[in-house]
Amino acid sequence: MLLSGLGGVFTAALIAAKKRRCASGSLYSSLRCVGVLPMADVPVLGKRVFRPSDRFFKFVEYVTIYLDMETYAIVASQNVDARDIFPNANPYQRGPLIPPPGHYRASLQCRQFPIDIKHFIFGPFWATFQPGISTEYEFDFVPTEGPKPKQLTSPKMGSIAVMFWNNLLVFFYEQHARWIRKRYGQHGKDIDKWPELFRFAWALRNAAVHHDGRLNITDEKVPPIKWHHLQYDHSNTGLRVFEEVMTLGDMLLFLIEMSDELDRLGSPHPP
Repeated sequence: MLLSGLGGVFTAALIAAKKRRCASGSLYSSLRCVGVLPMADVPVLGKRVFRPSDRFFKFVEYVTIYLDMETYAIVASQNVDARDIFPNANPYQRGPLIPPPGHYRASLQCRQFPIDIKHFIFGPFWATFQPGISTEYEFDFVPTEGPKPKQLTSPKMGSIAVMFWNNLLVFFYEQHARWIRKRYGQHGKDIDKWPELFRFAWALRNAAVHHDGRLNITDEKVPPIKWHHLQYDHSNTGLRVFEEVMTLGDMLLFLIEMSDELDRLGSPHPP
């Protein structure tokens, strides 16, 4: 069974996973980048582990806790049949069942790439109330697993999710905007010459801040913005970023790739 609280934007597929514990006994130890998502046609598959020394650690923590909160809310509010989700559930128990932390993962699905992003649930939110501090988060980028299962949707939760992810994007972009402008130019025409990844980020940021989440490229002379196989110009003005361009999974891929590129270029970490 598949649970979605985001109006078709986010999908959480609950799958069995072994409980993971770090040496200290907590469910999550530290964040470390394993490999780099290349500037290629398709992002690389495999595990990514993040630790506090990583540029994107704080944002991974925000995302992981937020998605876990949503999972708790969906399971608790939808009167879900435990047997549909948890293979080891009591066969006579029906309705909400919250398993021990760390036993299950969810899948954040992408639209633009044949990739699912798996992350642990029933742990990150729980850990925020524990004396220890979670210091490790893991994402597993795997090939999409067949057709999309049935979803539970909530337009209001979808709006909340879009607000969260737009703020995440803007916050991350603005932390590095001064460095990008100093290196590549600050004025209008300078932006046309920025690296494609940063021009794409600039367009997404403007959509989130000024145009109700819609692309807004009105000048026909502005070169198309590009990221991997995606390309948009003035003819695409008005497209909603989170309905017609990306899912939340695509946005997470984009932000991780931007973080990796900033690392490669030697951009200082924000305070």
